[in-house]
Amino acid sequence: MSSESVYVYFVMVRLETSGGEFFVPATDCGHDSAERDSADLKTRTHQGPLASGACMQLCSFNDMLDRAGTLAGAPVENGRPTDPEVELKAMEYHVICIYGSDKRPFGAIRRFDIECDDSDQYKLVATTNDTQKRSSLRYQKQISRWLEEHG
Repeated sequence: MSSESVYVYFVMVRLETSGGEFFVPATDCGHDSAERDSADLKTRTHQGPLASGACMQLCSFNDMLDRAGTLAGAPVENGRPTDPEVELKAMEYHVICIYGSDKRPFGAIRRFDIECDDSDQYKLVATTNDTQKRSSLRYQKQISRWLEEHG
């Protein structure tokens, strides 16, 4: 998006199921205590400056799916819903960033459809080739709500 670094403020995951959609925080992925002790703060919280062209590794998709499902009240175990009535539809990452001296955060969003393959295993399929940027006033209000609820 730019040649300069951005500050990753927090990450939200939107899980879409047959029972509704749920936004859950992904900033601290629930590492075990040994990982917490050995990992630096940026690795544990997934927050901080991100240089141009750099990337940040979150939890695995499977771990995030398990965590998001649990927090959303639709538990998932080993990538599959524990309730056979619940169907997983999509997972969307919202990376909330602040650029330079700008005080208004913006979102970088990537959406994945959740599909079941021939061996009855779920897989994530990107719905677009690129990450979408959102900075509208409406999205700014959504970011404020997330901060109130999860900050």
